[in-house]
Amino acid sequence: MIISNLNFKNTHIIEPKVFNDNRGLFFESFNTKKINKIFNSKIVQINHSFSKKNVIRGIHLQYKDPQHQFFYLSQGQVKVVLVDFRFKSNTFLKKIYINLSDSNPKIIHTPPGVGTSFLTLKKSNTMMYFVSKIYSPNNELGILWNDPSLNIKWNIKNPTISKKDSSNLLVKDLKFNIFNFKI
Repeated sequence: MIISNLNFKNTHIIEPKVFNDNRGLFFESFNTKKINKIFNSKIVQINHSFSKKNVIRGIHLQYKDPQHQFFYLSQGQVKVVLVDFRFKSNTFLKKIYINLSDSNPKIIHTPPGVGTSFLTLKKSNTMMYFVSKIYSPNNELGILWNDPSLNIKWNIKNPTISKKDSSNLLVKDLKFNIFNFKI
C-alpha cells in the first residue's frame, strides 16, 4: 500500500497492492495499522452508493461533527472532484480532479472540510465510503455542483442530479470562516 499526499493538506491517495489473475483482482481496501499513519481515529460507518451513467453526486461535506472519509470505487469509472472548504487553508476553494476506475483501484482520504463530488462515466458505478463519524443529515453541507465561482470542468451537458443536490447552496451564500475545520 502506497500512501501519497495530494495538493490539499492531510488529503491522500492510497494505492493498494493489487493481485490480478485469471479470476479477476484482489486488494486490501482498509488496514487500520497502515492507515493510522495518516489518520488516528476509528471508522464508524461504511456507506455504498450505486449510480447509473452521467450522475453527479455532491458536493458534500459535514460541517458539524465533521468526518474523515476514505472512499474507493468498486465498480465502474468516475471523475472525482475534491474542493477545499477549510477557510484557513492555503488551498481554500481550490479543486483536485481524480479519475477512478475499477480496473486500477485507488483509495482517497479526505479530512474534515474537504468536499467531495463525482461524475459517473459507466453504466453501473459503485462507490464505497468509510467514515469516522456517523452521518447526520442535520450536519451535512451541500455546495451546488455547478457553482459558477468554483468553475468545475464536468464536461457534461445534462447530468442526472438529485433533487437534494439541485438545491445545494452557492459558495457566495456561506460564511466558511464560522466552520472549525482543522488543517
